[in-house]
Amino acid sequence: MPELRGQLLRLYTDMWGAEGVTLRLSRPGLARLYAKGHMLPRAIQEFRGVIEELPERFDARVGLAEALWRDGQMDAAAETCEEILAHHDDVLKANLLLGYIRLDHNDKRGELYWRRAQQLDPYQQVARSLFDTLPQVAEPDLAIAAWDESAWLAERKRAEEQQRAKQQPAMAAVAPAAAALQDEGFDDFLAEELADPTPAAAKSSSAPDPADDFLASLLADTPPLPPDLGGDLDSSSGVTPFSLDEIAPAAQPSKPAENPAPFTLDDLGLAPETPAPAQSAEPEPEPFSLSDLGLSPDEIAQMEPGEAAQPASDEPALEPFSLGDLGLSPDE
Repeated sequence: MPELRGQLLRLYTDMWGAEGVTLRLSRPGLARLYAKGHMLPRAIQEFRGVIEELPERFDARVGLAEALWRDGQMDAAAETCEEILAHHDDVLKANLLLGYIRLDHNDKRGELYWRRAQQLDPYQQVARSLFDTLPQVAEPDLAIAAWDESAWLAERKRAEEQQRAKQQPAMAAVAPAAAALQDEGFDDFLAEELADPTPAAAKSSSAPDPADDFLASLLADTPPLPPDLGGDLDSSSGVTPFSLDEIAPAAQPSKPAENPAPFTLDDLGLAPETPAPAQSAEPEPEPFSLSDLGLSPDEIAQMEPGEAAQPASDEPALEPFSLGDLGLSPDE
């Protein structure tokens, strides 16, 4: 609370400056402040003033009922709770206060309000903050039942049967109208439509249209003029009537000859010209000999591949020898 007060003072200082820093309480806030300070008569007075100015403030009515109960005015508190529950039956504190007051006076009707409060607050946290001792009413079972697939399927089947039972009166109401249509031949009409695969658009297009005939006559090769459109043309304009029959048909192209004769330049008066021999810009190469390079005939003979050069040697010619020349006998 002190931290909230400091934050409010800081915000007021930023908005209106340090001179206008004061905490302004509304009348509902002032009434709650009186109730928290156990100034119950002042709180009851402020709550009633708020209700007179703003009847739609049901939070002020709940605060008034709690202040009356804490002040010991049980009848006034119960009456205020009944007024609240007449408009909103799901107000938790109103159900708790009215149920507690009724059960405290041995009124069994209070159990209804107490059980409704238990549905709104299964753990009864608000009830334990208000009352020191709770009434002897069984607490709700907060355990979740185990999943039963067979029960779920049975419930689903039962719901489907109920849905079909609700639809049966509507089907019974439609049945006479369907029978009347059948008597009038509506089913025969449907059968004919299903038997004939031609679409309705094609059927409607088969009917002749005068406008279509007129357009077709305009696009034809020899359009006939309707009798109502006939009349003499004005010859002063220089336009004379004609028909397509007066126009000569276009000449058919002649077929080309099957074997056309070849032609020569003589037929065109041109003499054939003998083409001039092409002259080469490069000179013809002339053969040369090794003597032009200053070589002697012997050197030229050595370089020619056909003749093998005989090397000059001073060594004596070798002669074959045998082992008998060394003095060895045939046995050796």
